[in-house]
Amino acid sequence: MSQRCVHDRAEYREVADPGGLAVLSANFRDHSFVPHCHATYVLGVVDAGEGATTYQGRRHVAPTGAVMLINPGEVHTGAPASVERGWRYRMLYPSIALVERHVGAICGKEAFRPRFRAPVIHDALLATLVSDLHSALTSPTPVRSQHKLFDRTIRHLVTGHMAGVLDEDPRDPCPRPVTVAKAYLCARIAEPVRLTALAAHVALSPFYFSRLFKKHTGMAPYVWLEHARIVRAAGLLRLGRRVSEVAQLTGFSDQAHLTRRFKRVVGVPPGAFVRGLRRDLPSPLHPELEPAARMALDRRHAPAG
Repeated sequence: MSQRCVHDRAEYREVADPGGLAVLSANFRDHSFVPHCHATYVLGVVDAGEGATTYQGRRHVAPTGAVMLINPGEVHTGAPASVERGWRYRMLYPSIALVERHVGAICGKEAFRPRFRAPVIHDALLATLVSDLHSALTSPTPVRSQHKLFDRTIRHLVTGHMAGVLDEDPRDPCPRPVTVAKAYLCARIAEPVRLTALAAHVALSPFYFSRLFKKHTGMAPYVWLEHARIVRAAGLLRLGRRVSEVAQLTGFSDQAHLTRRFKRVVGVPPGAFVRGLRRDLPSPLHPELEPAARMALDRRHAPAG
């Protein structure tokens, strides 16, 4: 008999050790994620039901027992494959720096940023490793055991599922009109911005500009702007700003508007996000103005195929 996920609920938390790692436990039937990306790796296991993600122009389904893996900066969505069954899953968000350190130690050479095969992996051992690691990080488990599990998980990924190096990106760099447009949007993050004004700022027609922008970011301009607003909101929440104040500072009409949109990207509302923070650690969901963040928002969306 198949398991069903009948409640929408999720919990986000950052762990103390190893630093640079956050976890999410979720059970969704109706909730779906809008196109977004992370400044971290995303690694998780589906415990029940089936999940679906649109990644590089294709829809992928992750059944129970499958591993989901997204590289930093890659635009994707997320939702139950079936509203009737929903899905229950657990995710890890290891920072690029954390993965780099472990990869360097495993390979016995200078650290590098691995690019893994994505987004759905059928590997029973990897699923067990991810499940055990998530459980260890969310329960009273000795730190040494947590480190061993993390090292085993990364070692298995590197030896069995690495597809290259993130820094070795043969694609064309982001064209100047897109770079200028993103800077324009970030400078006006709390303001309404019309597509015609944005296109005129880079001296392109709205139609051509929209196509160019999406080709190189994976998002339409208005979707990218809202994603940038959520990233900014997460950073302000980390600094202790009130949710109502953050909504005003990031261009949302009110606290309820921010809450709805925040959950569509992060998976939990702002209040739950704040409860899961460790303010003494850099947050993998706070990429604002950090190099990893720039990569996450700037990395060109790879074409399908």
